[in-house]
Order: sequence, then C-alpha cells, then structure tokens
Amino acid sequence: MPNYYPSDKQIQNLFAFLNDSKNYLTTSREITHFITQFGQSSDLITACFYAHQESYLDFRAEFPRILYVLSGQVTAWIDSDKQCELEAGHLIFANADTHIEYESHATDTKIVSIYIKREFINEKAHYFAQSNGQMENYVFANFGLLNSQNDPLILQIPTDSDANFSILFLSKFILARQRAMIFPIFLWMLTNLDNYLPQMSNGQSSQHILQLIDRELTSISLESLAQELGYSPSYTSKMIRKNFHMTFQEIVMDKKIERAKWLLTHSSESINLVSENVGFADKSYFYKLFKQKVGMTPKQYRQATPLA
Repeated sequence: MPNYYPSDKQIQNLFAFLNDSKNYLTTSREITHFITQFGQSSDLITACFYAHQESYLDFRAEFPRILYVLSGQVTAWIDSDKQCELEAGHLIFANADTHIEYESHATDTKIVSIYIKREFINEKAHYFAQSNGQMENYVFANFGLLNSQNDPLILQIPTDSDANFSILFLSKFILARQRAMIFPIFLWMLTNLDNYLPQMSNGQSSQHILQLIDRELTSISLESLAQELGYSPSYTSKMIRKNFHMTFQEIVMDKKIERAKWLLTHSSESINLVSENVGFADKSYFYKLFKQKVGMTPKQYRQATPLA
C-alpha cells in the first residue's frame, strides 16, 4: 500500500483549491446534469462535486459512490426506509442501486460526493492483484464495499484524521483530473478508512472477514473460516448474519459470481474454465446461479459486455 504524507504547503493549497466556489453545486438540477454528463463521458471514470447551502437534495446516480459530510448537519434517508443523522466526519459508501435523499439543517453544510465507474474498480483491483499477490485480499475486499449489493456502509471519521485528509486530497485530484494520482490516493484513503470499519464482537473487523473469504474464495467453507477466526461454526454464522445481513453462503456465492463476471469480460477463458476458476464443481449449478443473479447466462453476459 502506498505511503503518502502531504506537506503543510500541500494542505494549504488543498483548502485554497476546495474553497473555490466553482467546485460547488447548489441545486438538484445542477447535480442531476453533472451526473448525466459523467455517465455519458467515456473519458471520465471518476467524478466529484461539492454541494452546500441547499435545504433538500434528492437525486439518483447509477454508480458506486462516496458521500462525505465536511461540515454542518444533515438528515439522510437511504432507500426511503432508513433515516440517519449525519454531521461533519460522517461518510457513506453506497452501491449503484442505493437511493439517497438528504436535508441540510445548517447554512454551512458542505458535502463532497465521489462517483466511481465499475470499470475503474475492476481494472485497478485486477492490476494490484496481478502485480502484488499480498494486495489481492485487501483490494478485493475494499472495492467490494463499493461494488456489492449490501446495505450502504456508514462510518464516522475524526475531522483531524489522516482519513479526512485523504478524502479531501482524493476529491482534489479528481476535480483537477490528475488521473495518474487518483488510484494511489484512493488506495491511501481506503487504507486510512480501515481503522473506522465496524468491529466484530472480539475486535475482528468486518473487513478482515471479507479478506479471509476473498483469500480462499474457491475453497473456503464456514468451518475453515470459523477455525481461522477462532470461533465455532455456529457462532461464526450468527456473527456474519448480524454484521452483513447475509448468510456466509450468500456472501461467497455473490463474490464468486462477481469474480466470474470479471473473468468473462477480461479473459478469453472458456465458460467452463471460468466456472472452475471461481470454485464451482457443478457447472450446471454455476449456469443456473449466474442467470439467477445476473439476469442472463454467462454466454449472454460475455456477448453483451465487450472484453476489456
């Protein structure tokens, strides 16, 4: 993982850049237009904007995204059924299917929104997995937060922490379109945020569970995971369900299908070989599960998605 420590001068320049009013959007219409342009642009794989001094915002975005409250107080409604009270330092990881509305309760409210296209996630996760085997579990697990169908993840970050500065630096490089710097800063941010992930009852983080599953995805079992964690299988099962709102088997199957989707669009391997490489002994079950979760067969998915 990269070690990146900004100088005092860089921090001064950062705040001068971010305080430029041209980086702020103030209405739902402006934001919707911004998101539409981002989706239509083949040159942009990440985008960022700031919103402030708007009493209510309601917009959809078909991209994984990060929302971070820089200042003020906000009430957010997630998928219309979950209400959250947010203040400076609150961050939301949301997948592409999540609908977020929020209302500001202070005139100084400022929110940064970072949007990420799936191809950026897949491309960079693969790069690090290939270039450094030790990075694979960390990258896949972290990017899974943005690419999965789980509930949004809400974190509270100290506003004087490295995590806070890494988010701000990431937004600056995205706004400045300094593409070469975006992923190193993104990874630096994820590294910092790891300290604020939800904790399991014995101090094991949710992130650690995902890392273990990713590491042995093709062969992992509930029993082997439990042994690694030092718990009984029944307690491990309950702990996973409580923290992820999914069963162990559902997490593993979702991850296998996501990895199969990537192989289908990033390699010329036969579908049967893809099935084997993600850990399906029964190929007919792989075909059935893939169609059930993706809405099309592996062959149809490959034909509909050009090789990257």
